[in-house]
This record gives sequence, C-alpha cells and structure tokens, in this order.
Amino acid sequence: AYDSNYRDVEFECLKGEAGTSKIAASIVSFRDYGLFERLATMLESKHKCVLNTNSCQVLLEFLLRSRVARAKRISFSTKVVAGLSLTAEPNEILYSTILTVCGKLGCAAQMASCISLLLQNSKRKKDRDLSVFLLRADFLLKFNRLDSPSLSLQTLVIDDMKSSKRTVDSTCTINELICALISNHGAHAVAAVVRETLSFLSRHHSSNISVVAIMDRASLISKMNEEHSFAFLADSFNRFANEFSSMIRGMLVPSFATYLAGENKRLGLKAISWVLEHGNDRAFDNLGKWIAGSENETRSLVTALSSESEASGTLALSILNKCAVQQRSEGYGWSTTFEDALGRSPPSVPPSLHTRIFLAEFPGITSKRDSVGRVTLHYAVDNEETPFDTIHRVLESFPRAASILDPVTKLYPFMQAGMNSQVDATFSLLLKNPSLVAGAHFNETTNKRKRSPSMDL
Repeated sequence: AYDSNYRDVEFECLKGEAGTSKIAASIVSFRDYGLFERLATMLESKHKCVLNTNSCQVLLEFLLRSRVARAKRISFSTKVVAGLSLTAEPNEILYSTILTVCGKLGCAAQMASCISLLLQNSKRKKDRDLSVFLLRADFLLKFNRLDSPSLSLQTLVIDDMKSSKRTVDSTCTINELICALISNHGAHAVAAVVRETLSFLSRHHSSNISVVAIMDRASLISKMNEEHSFAFLADSFNRFANEFSSMIRGMLVPSFATYLAGENKRLGLKAISWVLEHGNDRAFDNLGKWIAGSENETRSLVTALSSESEASGTLALSILNKCAVQQRSEGYGWSTTFEDALGRSPPSVPPSLHTRIFLAEFPGITSKRDSVGRVTLHYAVDNEETPFDTIHRVLESFPRAASILDPVTKLYPFMQAGMNSQVDATFSLLLKNPSLVAGAHFNETTNKRKRSPSMDL
C-alpha cells in the first residue's frame, strides 16, 4: 500500500535520476501534492537531486491537468524545469510542453529566468551536435512570441554554435531542421542561424567526410540561394568551392564518381560549377587532379555532363579549360592491374587520356570561345605543366587555334608556349602558321610586343 507519509523521499532523491523517477511516478499516480512539495524542495536544495527528461515531461504534463491554484502550478513548473539534470538536453517534445505550460498558465515571464539558466549551463551545452542548437533556436523563437521578456537568440544559441567542437551526426537532419525553422519563423528571423549553421558545417568538415555529407551541404546552400538569396551566401559559396574540391580529390570509396552516376548528378554538377565560379587556383588544380586521377572519374563526369543538355556544353568547356588540360592522366586509376606476374609495375599511360575522353564526348569543344574569348589551346599553353601530348591533341582537334590571338595575354599560342618553356609545343604551333613570325616584332627596351596590321585575323 502507498504510504502518504513517505519518509524516505530525501533518500530516494539523493539516488539521482533513478530515485526522482520513482517519486515523479508516485506523484502522478496518487496526485500527491505534498510529495510534490517535498520533491520541489529537494530539487532546490540538493545538487544530487535531479530530473531526467522523461520525469520533467511527466511532471509538467501533470501540472497542465491539475486543478490546484495557478500560482502553485507556476511555482512547481519553474522548479521542475530548473531541476533538469545537467547531462539532459530537452528534446522537441519537452520543449513543446514547456511552451504549452507558459501559454496555458501565462507564466512566460516567470519561466524566462530558469529557461535562460537551463540553456546557459556550460556542462549541458558542451560539444553538442548541431541539431541540438537548431532545436534550441526553434524553441527560443517560439518562446519569444509569448508575452515575456525576449531571450537572446545570439547569446543562447548562435554564440554556442561558434564554440562547439562537435562534428555533425546527420547533415540530412540539419537540412530538414533549417527548412522547418524558415517555414515556422520566416527567413529574416532565422538568417543569423542559417549563416552560423553553414559556418559550422565548414569548420567541422574532415578529410574522411562522406559524399552524402558534402552534397547535403551543397543542397542546403543551393536551396537557400534559390529561395531566399541571403547576402552571406557569397562567403558560403567560396568556402564550399575550395573545401569541396579538396575533399573529392582525397576521397576514398564511395567516391564522387559514384554520386555523379546516381539520381542526384545534377546537384553534383552544380557543385562543380561552384568550384569554377567561386574557387581559387588551388581549387581548380584539385578538381583537375581528381578528373585526371582515374578513368572512372573522367568518364563519370563526361557522362553526367552529356546527359544534362541544359548548359552542359558551357560547363564542360569551363572544366576542360580551367582544370583538365593542365593535368596528366597518371596513376593506377588508369591501369587494370597493379603488377604483372613478374612483379613489374604497369606501363605508364599517355598523359592526355582524360583530355581525349573530353574531346571524344564533346566534338568541336576546343573551337568554342569562352566568356572572355579564349579557346582551349590558350589555356593549355598558358601553363608550363601542361603535357606536350595534351597540347598536341588540342591543336589537332582545332588547328586554326594556333593563329588566334589570346585576348587575355595578347599573345599568339606559340608565344605563350615559348614563355612557358614549352619548346616542342612552340615549334608545333609555328608549323601551323609560320607567317606569324614575320608579323611579330618586339620593342627590346620595353619588352612589349607591337602589332602590325598583318597580325589581325
């Protein structure tokens, strides 16, 4: 039988969450407000007396159904919330119940202090997953709609996101939470949270991050850009472009090539386009090395490009010009075996194989001018690392390029090749149009080339 004069309440409370769970169950079962009073006193006075999330939830729901005086229920509610264990983080259901209590009892102002302390506690918030901070943001935004002192989103959520060192458990969940925040509160209200979320994802990326995690981040940036156009997205694009190119270059299976062969290839191509639009020279180099590192990577990319008719030709040209022609096809990604029966390494492969795949898939691509008026040959001879085999293949695919002045450098291709110590390429280019030599002369004092009318094509 239940003893209403339960003498061992203090002893049970000092057992921690297990003891208080038993007491909370007894309070609800027997509607014992005297026992509730003793528990509330212990929660205030004994640091070992704490509630777990479930007990806190049960007691608040009990108070919502209770018919005791409003002031008494408010007093109990504040003590219950303040008594939540430091190791327990409120879940979405508990947050919702706290909001219901504040709304039904009209006690948001009285609850503001204990809620602030709950969220400020350093032990509770230390190294939490990003989803925890997003749930907190949703709760605070809803709480601030009530007739109460406004709690600071910056202090209680955003600043903590900046200091957390925890990696992200599920980027897909993060995307869903961000979209829910915008839907519930509006883009303007959560702009600071979105900005810090993207910064968080950038700071906490690792070298062994999965393709899915990278592309979930790309999906979030894309959605925010298309639907809300936040001003801070320019920085997010720059960070993503440089980090993404580095990640895919060093990525093991499942690789980005597999992703490009799947149903989300359009997002994969969009991520590559961001590298070209927002990345730096190192990002171009990383993307190029990924393409040239394996036949599988090259073919997966050109297949994805050719299957997307919309703007695929422009993107393919940009990839070829800025990233691919400067690289060498090398490594075991171009071989079927590591060693033969005698233990010999496989033979070296021609350095232009990845470029040949592009040229075969997109006939005539090297004859197209890009947005600044350059053709592929201009990019090929503008880098001293470009293999001669690649320059030769590009030239053979569009011989007239040897006679086209580079609108950026104001040099003919043979001049560019010569300046980059590409001796073989220089002679090959001159053979295509020897008359260019007669039309070119330099001012020895200024080292600037002068033009004659015969040079204009």
